[in-house]
Amino acid sequence: MNNTIILQVLGIIVVSLIMILVFRMYFKRKIILADFIVWEFFWALVGILVLAPALMTDIAKVVGVGRGVDAIIYFALFLLFYLIFKLSVRVEKLDQDITKVVKEIALKEKKRK
Repeated sequence: MNNTIILQVLGIIVVSLIMILVFRMYFKRKIILADFIVWEFFWALVGILVLAPALMTDIAKVVGVGRGVDAIIYFALFLLFYLIFKLSVRVEKLDQDITKVVKEIALKEKKRK
C-alpha cells in the first residue's frame, strides 16, 4: 500500500469514530439537533475530502486560492474564529444568567431575615 491510501484509511477511520461520537452525544442529549446536524455535515465533508483530496484543489481554484491546502487553512481559520465567537457569546449569556440567579437568591435571603 502506498502512503496516500494508508492516510486515507486512517482518515476515514478517525472521521467515522468522530461521527459516531457526535451521534452518541446527540442521543444522550449532550448536544442539540442544530449542533448535531452541523457537526455531522462537517465531518461528512471532511470524509469526502479525505477520499478525494483533488476535490479540494478544484474548490481552491474556483475560490481563487492557489492550492487546496491553502483553502483548507483559510477555511479552518474561518471556522475557528466563528467557533470562538459562538463560545464567547455563550459564555457571556451564562455569565448574565448566573448574575441574575445570584441576585434573585440574595433578594430572597434578604426577605427571609
